[in-house]
Amino acid sequence: MAFLLRSISRSADGREIVRTSKVSDDLLKIGRDPDSDIRLNDLAVALHHATIEQVSATRVGVSAEMGMSIELDG
Repeated sequence: MAFLLRSISRSADGREIVRTSKVSDDLLKIGRDPDSDIRLNDLAVALHHATIEQVSATRVGVSAEMGMSIELDG
């Protein structure tokens, strides 16, 4: 499986900038670590905060590292 990631930001003049990247793996790493697939530059986020992985052909699992919290919307 592959995950399609989209990073959306705005330029100084307000234009939307969309950058797309593909991760060809069954596991996405989320955190502050530079090796994370999804990097969050926030001190409230751990270096290795959470993972998203393909559990089956139709399901993905989300897990937080010990003591970390996550919130899902959707």
